[in-house]
Amino acid sequence: MRALRILGFLGLFYSSAVGQITQTIRGSVVDAVTQRGLPGASVVLLDSIQFKGVSTDENGSFSLDDVKIGRVNLKVSFIGYEDQLLQNLVVNPSKQLVLKVQLIEKINQVGEVVVTGERDKSEPLNEMALVSARAFSVEETRRFAGSWQDPARAAAAYAGVSGGSDERNDIIIRGNSPTATVWRLEDINIPNPNHLSFSGSTGGPVSILNNNMLANSDFFTGAFPAEYGNANAGAFDLNLRRGNSQKREYYFQLGLGGLEFGLEGPFTKKHPASYLASYRYSTMALIGLMGIDLGISAIPLYQDLTFVVDVPTQKKAGRFTLWGIGGLSSIHIEDNPGFNGGSTEKRDQDLGSDMGAVGLTHLVFLGEKTSLKTTLAATVLHQWQEKIILEETDSTSTSYLETYNKNVTLGASIHTQINTKLSAKSNVRTGLIYDQKFVSFVDSTINLNTLTYDVGLNQKDNFGLGQVYAQFHHRFSDKTSGTVGVHGQMSTLSSSFAIEPRIGFKWQPHKKHSFSVGSGMHSQMLPSLTYFYQTYLPVENRFTRTNRDLGFTRSVHAVLGYDWSVIPNLRVKLEGYYQYLYKVPVEPTASYFSMVNAGESIGDVSVRDWTCYI
Repeated sequence: MRALRILGFLGLFYSSAVGQITQTIRGSVVDAVTQRGLPGASVVLLDSIQFKGVSTDENGSFSLDDVKIGRVNLKVSFIGYEDQLLQNLVVNPSKQLVLKVQLIEKINQVGEVVVTGERDKSEPLNEMALVSARAFSVEETRRFAGSWQDPARAAAAYAGVSGGSDERNDIIIRGNSPTATVWRLEDINIPNPNHLSFSGSTGGPVSILNNNMLANSDFFTGAFPAEYGNANAGAFDLNLRRGNSQKREYYFQLGLGGLEFGLEGPFTKKHPASYLASYRYSTMALIGLMGIDLGISAIPLYQDLTFVVDVPTQKKAGRFTLWGIGGLSSIHIEDNPGFNGGSTEKRDQDLGSDMGAVGLTHLVFLGEKTSLKTTLAATVLHQWQEKIILEETDSTSTSYLETYNKNVTLGASIHTQINTKLSAKSNVRTGLIYDQKFVSFVDSTINLNTLTYDVGLNQKDNFGLGQVYAQFHHRFSDKTSGTVGVHGQMSTLSSSFAIEPRIGFKWQPHKKHSFSVGSGMHSQMLPSLTYFYQTYLPVENRFTRTNRDLGFTRSVHAVLGYDWSVIPNLRVKLEGYYQYLYKVPVEPTASYFSMVNAGESIGDVSVRDWTCYI
């Protein structure tokens, strides 16, 4: 009995201790257009037994201390701006919760008129997007079943979006090819962000994007704003979070994605500059190194690193952010002897891919209502594949390389964007994007008769893709808003250019109901490897690049949407979608295949002799 009393006392003591575990919520409150901090904004914890609230400092920063762990709701408000309600935020004991809250300026501020609003996760972070767009929270990627904390797999749960197979995380938006979706990280168009990817594809079995490093992002499935180009289906606009500038934190986790270490914190206590880094290593590879038999011969080897260094300076100098992401991956596949008609011939295969992007972002304010954001970046994508034939007899063993291909793309990019708030009702966004690519493509196959190699591809070249855009956003009232914009792009590889108008309109007659409509023209380059395909001309005894002059694949999007918030935790969203595709490359001879249905399977995107069908 005495033992039971002691255990009961310890249990009560433990429950009391757990109940007192607290954490800090901190972050910044900024204007949604200019990104300038809002001093004096109110941040209130709604579901606290005792009132908890703070005001932001002169830079728009806040810190809410001693918050009990669990799910909480915050209300953020500022004079002259619409209130924002942040629901179901997860506060855990191991890490501080760091937020960036973007408030929208009110239209009506005269007399007794009061306009308030609540931002929910169905609304995108980009105020220019009125249709077929959704804010993509990090919390959601942890909740979706089968997502493996992978943003691409989680996005496949949305209506109109599917994946190619369980083996890969390709994003198929409304029947388009996965290659028609553009990946953007910190305003830069990045190469395929997946381990063990294939040439021309945009998916893979394991994502390099680390969920613990991502901030909230936007996902577009059609008629997207003018700032997104070189995509026919959709866009994934991802952001990296900034490190904790007040407290050093560390974490370690082991899961299906890998063994991971992370750290973040301030460089010094006197300056708000911070660092954030995470390294991940393949769990299966680690188990294999320990000598444990997994029952499979092909073990994927991969590792990746993501980092962010954020340096706020004096107000006139702006804010500098150095960021980077990269991954190395490979796999060795052994084929059993005798698979080829019972012979002793054996084929082994080595393949892999390396990807990296590093950039420097500068944000500066040009007056009270204008901001300039510029990002410079370098990217690399290296993909290779080797097949080795091994012939064995009782006395000899001969091996030789059957096929070999190696594709390397280096990139240099710049994206500069100006945001100007004309008034509480109107703002303008303009920008310039330029990507210069340096490519090297090699593909060869052995001739078994002569034991020499037939070189199918051996090309080195460089080309550029320039994009410009301008977009105007206007709120006619607190219930009605619209956008109009234009995007232009030109490729130096095929001398193609396109001018693409975009338009969107949203009407919210009631806080639970909203209607939206949007339309726009879109165009996209083919995967780079396609332009370097060579066709042999026997009469002239030479190769020619038959796809060099192929232009952009083009499309027109039209979307009509209705959104109904039935109850706080139930929403119905309906969209009617129309897409007209044209100038899609097809083969010279009639077949079922075109570039519309390429890129969803394992292997390089099919490179063929195309002719453009109009």
